[in-house]
Amino acid sequence: MVISLKPYSRGRISLSSRNPLAHPRIEARYLSDERDMAVMVDGVRAALGVNRHMAAAGHSYGMYELDQSGGDSSGDGSGGPSDDEIRQFIRANAEAAFHPTSSCSMGPASNKLAVVDERLRVHGVRGLRVVDLSVVPTSPRGHTAAVAIAVGEMASDFIIQDRLRAAE
Repeated sequence: MVISLKPYSRGRISLSSRNPLAHPRIEARYLSDERDMAVMVDGVRAALGVNRHMAAAGHSYGMYELDQSGGDSSGDGSGGPSDDEIRQFIRANAEAAFHPTSSCSMGPASNKLAVVDERLRVHGVRGLRVVDLSVVPTSPRGHTAAVAIAVGEMASDFIIQDRLRAAE
């Protein structure tokens, strides 16, 4: 399995209508930045090398149809597929890890792209905060659970602080 942990491609989430019950418009735009495809091609090439060594030792793992193309179309003497064949394989087989993050920018209200302030409060909407991984600037390299818990803990502290200030 090859995973790009720091993708350059950026998707968009926007309202599909004024109806608050309508589903949002989601444009994932996976691999829309060519640098992501380059990272994936390098990763698949490395995985194919591991796969060949494992097969030689009597074990094998995925990517059969890509590695069984026969011949050497790589042009580098490695006996493997060309970059174009790998790109085609990636486009046909890549899947999302389903850990979406970073869709809700944090910053001052003067920043047109910022949705929340540094205390996770939605600009222009009193009493509403965003408390999930959409507020982190980039996707974590590890599992997202620990970061999600940290964001929740911070929000809890902010809410308690705000209520204590209001009670004074």
